[in-house]
Amino acid sequence: MRPDRTTHLPESGVMREAIILAGGLGTRLRTVVSDVPKSLATVAGRPFLNWQLEQLADQGFSHVVLAVGYMHDKVMATYGDTFAGMAIHYAVEETALGTGGAIWQAARLVKGDVFFTLNGDTYFDLPADEMEAALQDQETDMAMAVCHVADCGRYGLVSIVDGRLAGFREKAPGQPGAVNAGAYLFRRSLMDRWTLPERFSIETDFLQPHLSDLSVAAVPVRGDFIDIGIPEDYAYSQKRIPELKTLRQYRNTDAASE
Repeated sequence: MRPDRTTHLPESGVMREAIILAGGLGTRLRTVVSDVPKSLATVAGRPFLNWQLEQLADQGFSHVVLAVGYMHDKVMATYGDTFAGMAIHYAVEETALGTGGAIWQAARLVKGDVFFTLNGDTYFDLPADEMEAALQDQETDMAMAVCHVADCGRYGLVSIVDGRLAGFREKAPGQPGAVNAGAYLFRRSLMDRWTLPERFSIETDFLQPHLSDLSVAAVPVRGDFIDIGIPEDYAYSQKRIPELKTLRQYRNTDAASE
């Protein structure tokens, strides 16, 4: 059985819900961030998770489940039950469950039939509307955000055919390409289609072996993709993330005035 360290479900209905994987150890970041979990690393004077949560609030999310583990008490003390008008709940990993195990555990706290998931150490302009539009096709099982990066040395590439995820390829140092941004929109029904172990990776243990039985919409991300997992990118995030938020606000204002 999976660990049962979860809070109670929210009483009211929600329109948009997200799970954020915020339990990472942040090993590669320890030289510059050692007293808090990676999701609370300071970016432009504020915890990194603040930037993510504010983006979700701006996009109409009303409920977020934080999947926490390492130093989870600090995350819970920082955010409590609400943030920016959103209800916050927690799924605590007693032992590391991998990305898939953490999502499956946290999904117990989701009330709706579909839910987003994001990594708690990346920042980009989440294409929430486009991912939801992709799931209007009832033949589509899930949507995955993909982004174009200049150097695929840190990330494995994805193959996309006619807007669908067609496969995964090895890392290609120095080469540009499309990569998995780590953000998904799931149908809850997927959780009942396969028997999976308590600990598993969403990409290598779920997507890759079952891709032939899945229809996964690949939704492109607009603009930069920032992963704060290494010191160099963490330093870059200090200036760039506030800039990206400002750009998103301008775009939203322009769209609302059309």
